Amino acid sequence: MFRTSLVLTLYFIAIKADNDIKANPLPSFVQSCQRSSVNLNDCVQDSIESLIPMLSKGIPELFIPPLDPLHIPEVTLEENSGAVVFSSSYKNISVKGLSRFGISSVEVNPKIPEFRFKFYFPEIQIKANYSVTGKIMLMPLQGDGLVRANFTDVDATVLMTGRLIEKDEHKHIEVIKIHPEYTIGGSKVHLENLFNGDEKLGSAMNSFLNENWKSVSEEIRPIMEELMASMLDNTASKLFNAFSFDTLLPL
Repeated sequence: MFRTSLVLTLYFIAIKADNDIKANPLPSFVQSCQRSSVNLNDCVQDSIESLIPMLSKGIPELFIPPLDPLHIPEVTLEENSGAVVFSSSYKNISVKGLSRFGISSVEVNPKIPEFRFKFYFPEIQIKANYSVTGKIMLMPLQGDGLVRANFTDVDATVLMTGRLIEKDEHKHIEVIKIHPEYTIGGSKVHLENLFNGDEKLGSAMNSFLNENWKSVSEEIRPIMEELMASMLDNTASKLFNAFSFDTLLPL
């Protein structure tokens, strides 16, 4: 039976948001877009692109943490789905490349409201302290130490669906569902200290993971997309909590 469980210590804890729903004005550096405009999609894309130079250091006014590098204290993953059965944890995670992206397209439907974004990341680098035990594609996997991963030509699509709620005489967007998808053009990973430091077995496992990275990527896709959705939902919910619908997308 398919089962995916995920425990995520969110990096967003450093950027706090008031739980009370408010209607704050947008920061002056954010380009506002009228939801009735026929150029709404282009305007939203231009607005996001104008923020890209600020993303490496983070934008606390929008509840966006520093993205280059992005530091995540801890992620714990468990998977039991066919050829993938493992329990793993990752600490002191550093992710580079998230602020260097292009926007392929933006689609906004303010009537639902619904947002669809397509992004392109040339390269994403990840470094973390890992601990893992289990099997991937029937191959035993056990170890703890440093892991480095490099992903190239990453295309990501995020579909965010919400609904309008009214609090304190202001309409706000409440996130109902976030569905991310991604494709990877290339991948390389290296896990140190596999199988209690057995260099022969460790080298064989790293070779196996890199030679079969497409199959491995597909096996772990559900849990990775769940992880992405959890992280995106955290920031989006804070953003929509702080700014009313009419502030974000005025008439």
